Amino acid sequence: MMLLLAACQGVSESERMEEALAQGEVLYGQGENDSLVFVPELDHAAAYFADKKQFEKASHAALYNGYAQLAAKDKMAAMHSFKDAEQYGHFVNDSLTVAWAQYETGRLLYSNGNDEEAFNALTAAEQGFGNLFSAKALVLNMIAVWYLAQHDYDSAEQHLLLGLTNEAKAPSRDIRMRLLNNYAVLHRMRGEYDQSIECLRQIGRESHDSESYQLINVLNLGMTFAMMGETDSAALYYRSVDTLIASDQVKKETKVSAYAALSRFAEAQNDFPAALQYWKQYSKALDEVRMEQEQNSIYYVQRKYDYDALQNAMNKAVIHRQRMIFTLLLIVAAVLGVLAVVWRRLANIRKQESELKTELLRFMRQNNELSAENELYLEQVKKHENELSKARSKELRIMQKLAVYLGNNKDQTLLQALNYSVWGGKGFWESTYEMFDRQFPGLRRNLTLPPIGMTEKEEKIFILLYLGATREDSALLLNTSVAMVDKLRTSVKRKLPKTSI
Repeated sequence: MMLLLAACQGVSESERMEEALAQGEVLYGQGENDSLVFVPELDHAAAYFADKKQFEKASHAALYNGYAQLAAKDKMAAMHSFKDAEQYGHFVNDSLTVAWAQYETGRLLYSNGNDEEAFNALTAAEQGFGNLFSAKALVLNMIAVWYLAQHDYDSAEQHLLLGLTNEAKAPSRDIRMRLLNNYAVLHRMRGEYDQSIECLRQIGRESHDSESYQLINVLNLGMTFAMMGETDSAALYYRSVDTLIASDQVKKETKVSAYAALSRFAEAQNDFPAALQYWKQYSKALDEVRMEQEQNSIYYVQRKYDYDALQNAMNKAVIHRQRMIFTLLLIVAAVLGVLAVVWRRLANIRKQESELKTELLRFMRQNNELSAENELYLEQVKKHENELSKARSKELRIMQKLAVYLGNNKDQTLLQALNYSVWGGKGFWESTYEMFDRQFPGLRRNLTLPPIGMTEKEEKIFILLYLGATREDSALLLNTSVAMVDKLRTSVKRKLPKTSI
């Protein structure tokens, strides 16, 4: 502690603020940094430079502090910092800082559901970037995402094209991947699956050295093929997802989305054990993401507390140096300060222990609820398997009886047994009427009443048309000729347009 106090002596407030600004420039001068790094005094530097009327430095400090707050998952504090950066930037006509602040503000507003405000901020940022083509491509991509959410596909495509044009002037693989990925989403939302797949394959060719990009790419390909109904191709890409997902390069948030998609696809393929396994992995990945966010918050608060303690120590060192005549009093004050800090730390530790116990109980309760849901899910799976087994057994018995009847089709007893197996002891028309009435209650009665007034045979022809029976099958079921079936069909079609049913 004494070495720390000695090092801090003689450092003015101005020097500390300048150092904080320099650290912010190193960490966030090129934009966002996902790493959570605590920069002492950075959140105070903007206000300090603003009070000194040094608005250019104030705008930069506020912008860097906004990025730091984003890394700490504090979106509200980040929003305030970006608004301050925009305001201070306007004072000195720093259009680039203003544009970056407007871009980040637009993204935060969009994530909070403030669509109109987000669009206005993004549009202003796009104009403010001027000829900074890479940044212009980035904001055009975000505007295209906004239009996609509004289902305005033409405007979205126009902004994606502009984004690619600007990216070509200042190539950036990361920005190009974002634009191509959103192009693939646009085609998929339009139902243009072939074009969407082509965009995704282009991303795959250009991102061969990034396992994270490859995972996102094959995941999108699997989802697209699944939407097209090509389950074999979808299964091929989902197997690639299963292989790539174990890589350390893949973000935990991406793993959450991937495991959820794998679970849904396995369930759609009736592979319920695999679906359950992927769902467990999804829940585990989601818990890891939440735990990491909580740890980041604890880390950020702890570092701020350590910095406050450092400030107190620095103040005590200054007082000790300037007022040597009160040495004894300062020693007593230092001891009391240490005791206060120890008591405060102890209180914080107890509070954290209480919060951790509460979280543990909550996780245990959620785990029990999840176990109950899994048991219910397994019971439903078993029930579906039993029903499917019964249906297969019934189908097998019918096929066996059909084979017996075909071997001796003169035996009417065998025909009656076959008929009972298929129709449950009822005739074809009786079973068909029951099915039709369940699906369209009261429709058969309306067909026979004015103004339609169908005959019994016309009513049967109408039902056979709905079932898609051929002319020959219809003639056989009505015990009449094909020519008579054609006449009845013509009569039905002539009567139907007279009214709406």
